[in-house]
Amino acid sequence: MSRKNLLYWLFQILGWGFIIFIGLINDFQNSQIFITKTISNGLIIMLLGIGTTHLYRVHILKHQWLNLKVIQIIPRIIIGSIVIGFTLLILTQLISCLIDDIALAKIISLIKIIQNLTGQFITIFIWSILYFTFHFIERSRNQELSTLQLEAAKQKAELSSLKSQMNPHFMFNSLNNIRALIDENPSIAKKSINELSNLLRASLNTKKLNLISLKDEMKLVEDYLSLEKIRFESRLKINLNISEESLSYLVPPMLIQTLAENGIKHGISKLKNGGEICISSFLKNEFLIIEIINDGTYKPQIKNSNGTGLNNSKKRIELLYSNKSTLVIKNENNKVHTEIKLHYLK
Repeated sequence: MSRKNLLYWLFQILGWGFIIFIGLINDFQNSQIFITKTISNGLIIMLLGIGTTHLYRVHILKHQWLNLKVIQIIPRIIIGSIVIGFTLLILTQLISCLIDDIALAKIISLIKIIQNLTGQFITIFIWSILYFTFHFIERSRNQELSTLQLEAAKQKAELSSLKSQMNPHFMFNSLNNIRALIDENPSIAKKSINELSNLLRASLNTKKLNLISLKDEMKLVEDYLSLEKIRFESRLKINLNISEESLSYLVPPMLIQTLAENGIKHGISKLKNGGEICISSFLKNEFLIIEIINDGTYKPQIKNSNGTGLNNSKKRIELLYSNKSTLVIKNENNKVHTEIKLHYLK
């Protein structure tokens, strides 16, 4: 049994036990009822209370009341309290008739029904308020924890991405290529310096953001691919097909860049003749779909920086979009297919 369920049953028993205990004290003070019969009646009412409220809880979970707004829950609590209170009243009256062998007509009167129903309604209403309050507090704590986890995962992903992008080997190759271009083609060398500067600046600026527009993310990707194009020359072919309507939609910063880097580093760079990387985006139903296809082979069994970057990307998507978005990578037709499916956050 989970800790959550254990607490639920503990509070059920303690709560109803307390209510029955107060009722027993009142009975002992105001009547000459036999102790054993009073206690047995109290235990039966306690079991009925636990049973009816548990069925009420099943109904709440089945119809997902916990996901509703407070203004939607309040009328449901009132109606539910009346229904469960009336049910509990009828059951307790029937049990009393059976135990005390009294005709039902003798114990039922309009005034008594109203008094008892009011008491049962108040009891169930308080139970409902406590139950929903507990879950709202728990949900608030979980959201706060998710936010903290998101920040931690985001920072870890940024540091990992920054390390892989700006490691000495990458910097050395980029600067070496730029130096060679200074005499051969000064305009391209200048353009490459700007792209490298943009890449460094974007890596530092994204620390403050959870999401950026796809347009801004693709600027970063294009700068990165342009630098890699200088390095690989004709061995690297680039094909970008980004739909205009998707550019305003939000994505986690450096997500596409990290996956594009993985495709080149662990796929295309290992092929003698190089290969092609294709990045496309489009809207489908309520999702932004981003596809990254590159030559090479995805080997999930090999633990390397590729696995770390991919796991960080999946974790960030999970924390930002819950279960509404996915990142899937697979081998298909001698190519690595990566699909990012993000629920709209425009």
